[in-house]
Amino acid sequence: MAQDFEEADQPVARRINGVLVSFLRTYTSRYSDFQGYWLFGFLVVDLVSELRIDLLTPSTHRHDTALDLALRLASEKFHDQVRKGGIVSDRIRRAWLTIRRPLEPVEGTVNDHACLGYRVGFAIEVLTEDGRRYAQELLLFVAPHNPELERRSTRGV
Repeated sequence: MAQDFEEADQPVARRINGVLVSFLRTYTSRYSDFQGYWLFGFLVVDLVSELRIDLLTPSTHRHDTALDLALRLASEKFHDQVRKGGIVSDRIRRAWLTIRRPLEPVEGTVNDHACLGYRVGFAIEVLTEDGRRYAQELLLFVAPHNPELERRSTRGV
């Protein structure tokens, strides 16, 4: 009987993992912008080591700063992906995003220009009502905001 439960639960596990991957891709996409520029270029300078965001608690920040916007977008985009994935939100007991920046910069590129930045880790973890833990991580090169190298979006400007 345990095998039947596991087989029946596999589609749910796949859907949850799909939601986590979609969330990371959506949250870190170019559509997460601040003043028309990619949001994370603003955050990476002030991020000393890590930022942990509770995704189940809606942010009450006004989003005047890049950090305020990052907190609000994390919760909004997570709930949107949960809805799109067909996951009943009551099944999720805890959900958090951890953004980690290493101390040492590395060389990378922004729009074909070499620059220093960081290999930033975006890790999401979810704990469901039945005690199962799901996790996904995405590593991205993030350079500090530089308007001379970046292209500004015209969406919100």
